[in-house]
Amino acid sequence: MKHLIFACFIAYFSTVFAVFLIRPLAIRTGLVDTPTERKIHSGVIPLIGGMAILFGLVIGLLTLDISLLHYRALLASAVIMVLVGVLDDFHELTPHARIYAQIFVSFLITVIGGVAVYDLGNLFFLGSISLGVVGIPFSIIAVIAVINAVNMMDGMDGLAGSIILIESIFLSVLAFRADRYNDFAFLLLIAASVFAFLMFNLPIVQRRLKIFMGDAGSMLLGVLLVWFLMDLSQAPRQAAQPVAFLWIMGVPFFDMTNVVLRRLRKGVSWVSADREHIHYVLKQRGLTDGMVLLILSICSIVFGLVGFWMTIFHWSEAMMFILFIIFFLVYFFGCNFFCPVKGKS
Repeated sequence: MKHLIFACFIAYFSTVFAVFLIRPLAIRTGLVDTPTERKIHSGVIPLIGGMAILFGLVIGLLTLDISLLHYRALLASAVIMVLVGVLDDFHELTPHARIYAQIFVSFLITVIGGVAVYDLGNLFFLGSISLGVVGIPFSIIAVIAVINAVNMMDGMDGLAGSIILIESIFLSVLAFRADRYNDFAFLLLIAASVFAFLMFNLPIVQRRLKIFMGDAGSMLLGVLLVWFLMDLSQAPRQAAQPVAFLWIMGVPFFDMTNVVLRRLRKGVSWVSADREHIHYVLKQRGLTDGMVLLILSICSIVFGLVGFWMTIFHWSEAMMFILFIIFFLVYFFGCNFFCPVKGKS
């Protein structure tokens, strides 16, 4: 445990070091975010969060006395997502280019890394749902969905980082309970690196110190998150029922599903940009950035606690799933009541 605590400190300070190291270069090369109609902020902000987090995470991992063989496909996918994200931050790529890169990474994770969902559990009181050969394509879709769900949350200072920090801590607790030390250590290093990033991204941070996650960061964190969501949910060393991880992923899942359904109803592409995400909606209702961040962070903690509580008290997977669907329907119809779909513009 002492070595793990030391590695977490190393990951934290390495991320901070990377921020100060890369920031001047990013400003000189134009790797910055400038204000637009959709991006309301003051001045140009370096888009270096993804690179800093990856740097801190890798340095932290190298100080741990654990085997990284199992994580080779994950680390390769993380590097690819950061590179693609940096290209996207420099010169916005087409949605198709980003999806192709995500499909390739999904292939690395599921086929090369061997991390995929083959069993959904007993969701309908009819026995466990085994996917068999459908597991690989299902998992590829899941990887793409989680990457984009995290990306969609990255629309406000501190939000995506806070949500991922909370979710990685919940996942680390589940890994610890299942005696999966390597996963537990990896997840804590993710949390330490993301926490360091948040010191430069929260709403209270002065503009001269502020950095953004960028697409490199959101896609990196999406890849890291989905790997452990899938890996911890499957036998033989299952940390919890698959549906428990839906609860941990609750806030990004609700937001992404609601927004995609609204876009499809309006007849526009599901990857089109808009301001209908939950954080935008709350801000339009007059809440400050800090209040929105607090509300959504608390919601993420509550979702995680509910999923964790139902897991340790051995609720049936079907009841956990039904309750999750009820919560989503309340959220979906509530959002559409207060912000009805206006149709294609």
